[in-house]
Amino acid sequence: MRFGNPFNTGFVYQFVEFDKRAELARGTLFSLRYLIPNALYYLLAPIRVFSRFPYVRPVYYQHPLFERILANFDLLPSKYRVEDAVGLIFAAPTLLYGLVLARKWLMGEIPVRFQHDEGGPDSAGIPMVSEGTLGILMMFAGMAAAVPDVLYQWSVTRYQLDFVPLLTLVAILGLWRSYSDTRPFPIGSRLAKATILLIVTMGTLVSLLLAVSGAGSNFDDLNPELLSRLIELLPHW
Repeated sequence: MRFGNPFNTGFVYQFVEFDKRAELARGTLFSLRYLIPNALYYLLAPIRVFSRFPYVRPVYYQHPLFERILANFDLLPSKYRVEDAVGLIFAAPTLLYGLVLARKWLMGEIPVRFQHDEGGPDSAGIPMVSEGTLGILMMFAGMAAAVPDVLYQWSVTRYQLDFVPLLTLVAILGLWRSYSDTRPFPIGSRLAKATILLIVTMGTLVSLLLAVSGAGSNFDDLNPELLSRLIELLPHW
């Protein structure tokens, strides 16, 4: 609970500085027209790379390429704004393992385990909730939590905190299933472990660096001397 109340999404705080009730009544504060632009920025917004610490930064304001594409297809509402954006496919690639779990669940590749009474026959077992079913339920819950964010007129990276934690749990289940299914195959198992290690390490590193450089970060404001020393000490080119 980010705001101390499970029913408080935080959008109420958007009304503090400006009275947006008129926009809400006109349907310009939340709208289906914001769905495609928000999905584009939340999923695919590129990371800007620099030659010195912290090496990466999010996109501030609208990305020229995305703006052109959306304008060409008349998908850029006049009220739509971007504060900062980082595509999850770059900042949190581990989430892709959620798609692995979904595919295996749809194909019936996730076995259903049974809860047996002690000493009872196998046929007397009670089917347990499979990790596939649990994962899909959490995936839908995460997608439901994302609905207010993708229909809102502002695209802001910190809003991803509303739904990314749930999708991360789904990704963990998919990651474990991907690893478990390759264990009988030595080469496949090594490749799966190497891929998992690479994706998790890179995702964690990029996320930490973005936490330092993001628009909502106070790291540089509160620690200017530390930031200067890190820039000097760490490799740069």
